Order: sequence, then structure tokens, then C-alpha cells
Amino acid sequence: MMQYVQFNLVTIIAGVIMAVCFIGMIICAKKQQVSPVAKPTAVALMVVVMFCAITILWKTGIFGDTTAATFMKNEEVYANSKGIVLGRYLAEKAPGTKALLVVDNISNNKMQEQIIRALKEGIGDKITIVAEDSPAEPQVIPEATEPEATEPEATEPEAKAKPRTTTPPTPPPPKNGTAGVLPSGRPAVGPNGVPSGGAFMEMLSLRDSMKAVNFDAMLKRHPECNLIISLIGLPMDVENMEIWYAEETPETPKPKIALMDANIYNLKSAISSGIVIGTVTYSPAAKYDESKAPTEIKQAFDKRFLLVTPENVEAIATQYTGLFQ
Repeated sequence: MMQYVQFNLVTIIAGVIMAVCFIGMIICAKKQQVSPVAKPTAVALMVVVMFCAITILWKTGIFGDTTAATFMKNEEVYANSKGIVLGRYLAEKAPGTKALLVVDNISNNKMQEQIIRALKEGIGDKITIVAEDSPAEPQVIPEATEPEATEPEATEPEAKAKPRTTTPPTPPPPKNGTAGVLPSGRPAVGPNGVPSGGAFMEMLSLRDSMKAVNFDAMLKRHPECNLIISLIGLPMDVENMEIWYAEETPETPKPKIALMDANIYNLKSAISSGIVIGTVTYSPAAKYDESKAPTEIKQAFDKRFLLVTPENVEAIATQYTGLFQ
């Protein structure tokens, strides 16, 4: 595995000490004939050089990719923090609601699974998550199959002995991404059964490709839900979502929306009005470094994220002028 060398303060200091000690070793080697302490001093300096060399090798990942391991552990802590913080907030602001959890359509998404667990931990028993759904059906790359062998054309005597079937031919499969064709019409499997590039792109780009019409259709599948918690943001054509224009009455209130990792640039009015009751987004002042993530949930959250609510949206818009349009 390719190692990525990252220099930090410890590595630099160790390098400087090693260089100084190496020079000292050379000087002591030249003076050991005239000075009785030169030889033991050179040995001591050699030990220091070796220690510094081991430190540098360890920090740069030669003895193990500690940087990558620390990075992954940190990211798990930060992902956990945003799930718990949003969950606790929703438990306080929307207790008793029935929630639809909007998720990505990629199976085995370990990070998303962790965030869901953290969100549920924060929510506790205050909110009932009725369903998890996605604006698009899970993309399935079908296995390559051998073409079916065709029977030879029957001879005239055979045709008379065995009447032809009157069953109409099977129509071509719909282009829904489950029968070898992706929603865009591109083939999911290329030559020799290898998944096409389009297959991977369409599986990985739901967050950036979902449309309002698909999002609306998903919401209609769950009319009992009065809280929508989206872990994948909102459609790119968010202004076309029906929820903004639906009539609201005491008997049929609009469902509330909570968001995580959403693009909130044009959602200030939606947040101010209370339709979007809360959203977790990355802070413009976020700190990304190699230090260990804070163990306290709120401290880890504050280092990376913002919780934007109807109550603080104006203050946050003033503090971070480029966050909203």
C-alpha cells in the first residue's frame, strides 16, 4: 500500500536533533584519540540518532499506517457527534413525531450506518422512525449472462408436425436500473460482464442527481410521517419540491424537515419559516488537523459542524456571510 508521508512538529524536531547528533558523532570520531570522553559521547549520540530515526519512521507510517488509522478513528468520532447532536435536538423540538429517514441508496454504506445508529441514540424514544427510504431504487449491477441459444428454423415437415406458439414475444425490460439498464439509459454492464463506468457514477451520485419529482414521490409513499430527516440533503432543484407550495391547515400540517450535510445556501427562508426545523452543516471555521478528536460529543461537533435552527439562523448568517445567498 502506498504510504503518504506527513510531516508534523515531532517529525521535524526529531530530524533536527538527528542531524545535530550526527554532526557531533563525526566530531567525536575525529577527537577520540586525544579526548577520553569522545568515544562514549559518540556512542551516546549514535543512540539518540537511532531513536530519532525510529521516531521519524513511525510518524511517517513506515512501521504501520498510524496516520490513516488515526484519521479513520477521528472521522468516526465526528460522524458520531453530528448524528447524536441532531438526534438530541430533534428529540427536544419534535417529540412524538413519526419520522421518515431519507438515506443513500448504496448498500453496505458503513459510515451512513454509523450515523444512523448515532442519530437513533440521540433521538432515544422521543421520536418513532417509521421507515427508511431513498428517492431512487437501489442500483443493482446485474451479473453477466450468456446469450440464450436460438433454436434452428424448423423445416416444413417439422412445422406441420409441431405448430408454432402464438405467445407474443416478451417486451424489452423497462429502463429502471434493475435489468441491465441504468435510469439514464446507459448499460449497467459493459463488454465481458464488466460494470460500465456509468454504473458506478450513477450509483455514487444520488446526492447530486436526485430530482424534486423523485423526492416528492418518496414522500407520498409515507403520508403518515410528519418529520422528514434527510441524511443526503435535498434535490438539486429544491425549489420545485411540492412541500413548499402545499396548503397547510390545522388538520393537515406540513411535515417538518431536518437535514444533515445539506447544501443550505438557498434554504435560509425555509429555515427561518420553521419548515426546516434544523440542519447540520459543515462550519466555515472547521478545523482539520491530525490531532485526536475530542472525546466529548459537543466539543467534537463544534470543531467541525454547525447546527442551524430557526432560532439562530440570522445570527449564523451574520457571522458567516457566505453561508447563505
